[in-house]
Amino acid sequence: MILLWVLLGVDVTLVLWIALCYLRHPISRREDPAFLLIPAGEALEKLLGQRTAGKEPSRLRDDVYRILVETSGREAGERLYHRYRCRRWGTIIGALTLILTLYLVSEFLHMDRDGTALKELSRPLHGEGDRKSSVILSIEGEDESTEMMLVVPEQSLSGEEKDAKVSEALQALSDAVNGRVFTGDLQLPQRIGEVQIRYQSLSPGTITNDGEWQGVCGEERVEAFLRASATLEEAKEECVLTFFRAAVSELSEKERKEQQLQGIREAIVIGDETLILPEKTEDGARIRWEKSETDDSFLWALLLVLVPLLLYFKEAADYRHMADRRLAAIRNSYPEFLGELVILIGAGLSLMSAWKRIGGDYRAESARSGRKDALLDEVEKTAREMEEGSSMREALEAFSARIPLREIRRFVSLLIQNLKRGDEYLLVRLREMSEEAWETRKKQVREKSEEADTKLLLPLMMMLVVVLIIVLSPALITMNL
Repeated sequence: MILLWVLLGVDVTLVLWIALCYLRHPISRREDPAFLLIPAGEALEKLLGQRTAGKEPSRLRDDVYRILVETSGREAGERLYHRYRCRRWGTIIGALTLILTLYLVSEFLHMDRDGTALKELSRPLHGEGDRKSSVILSIEGEDESTEMMLVVPEQSLSGEEKDAKVSEALQALSDAVNGRVFTGDLQLPQRIGEVQIRYQSLSPGTITNDGEWQGVCGEERVEAFLRASATLEEAKEECVLTFFRAAVSELSEKERKEQQLQGIREAIVIGDETLILPEKTEDGARIRWEKSETDDSFLWALLLVLVPLLLYFKEAADYRHMADRRLAAIRNSYPEFLGELVILIGAGLSLMSAWKRIGGDYRAESARSGRKDALLDEVEKTAREMEEGSSMREALEAFSARIPLREIRRFVSLLIQNLKRGDEYLLVRLREMSEEAWETRKKQVREKSEEADTKLLLPLMMMLVVVLIIVLSPALITMNL
């Protein structure tokens, strides 16, 4: 109970901290789903930044930082990376708070239900089978409660149906030796090898035919007798087993508790539709019965750990997946861009003019139709940098830094070399590079088609099995197989 109140204090503190951070630093950009949690994440990011001050920044080893810097530039990339970390920490804090709140609500609701005392348990309908029900009993005068598992038998049938369906169950008796003293019920074996054994109590007030003791232990030992009849086909032999029930003084504390619980079990009355639970023990102490609730604290603790971890790694995985898709789109568009550049240079335009022409055409087309292309976005950004005053070499180097692909770096190196020393065979080299890019693209298409054929193999085999079953079913039915 103390732990619940401690967790409630932690949960309330987290909620108040999230609210305070949001009120002090409201976020105006509502397009972010986690905007309520970003201020709390930013506060935690500042705290962690102060603790790691003077050390090598972890962002330099983070793939997400590299991706954002490559795609958006150094300044914008650092800003987006900071927002990414704030959003990730805020999401983790929100997940922890939500799970902790749900756990506390569940526990306090169960606490309210625990106060309801039971009087009876409903028996299952016939055919549903016996049902196990876990209950908690509290005996007046004792501090500790005891959890008991009760078997609630299914409802009985009519007299004729009972004669046809109900059979007695005999419990096993192990190592029955004359003169032994037993503290608990005997375990009666029904069969030893091929020999069937039946038992008859010669002390019906002390022990039943099943080897169960009647009542609880007394102050002295009690002698009991059982007649054992062993039969194997026509052979039959009988003997009388003599043994003792231990006195109360000979029982351990655990065995005395079991004796008390056994007396309570024997006092349970099986009604037609319910189990009537006793309200007092044999010595007059009052009993309180309550429903036993399953303890799901471990599940909540698991959620409290796993969900924030999954969210933490999912954020970075999303960025990596986005970067992979961007690079794949650039690699796919590269041959077309290179071919268009070759055509424009071959028509007499300079390299810068051809580049600006491609960037301007894409800008107009994108504004008109909304079409987006990852490579042409970078080409248009490079053309805009040239128009704003950057040298072509600086713009091309920035273009290469934003796209970490080997073929792009090779292409940019060729262009920069032409700017440095001039190359009268630039158009020839670009044509060769364009042909090579198209061949690479064809090879990739062939590899993807082969992968698709391999993935379709299993569905085709399953369809073949279904077709064979449909075709062979009439023949199998005719042959009565």
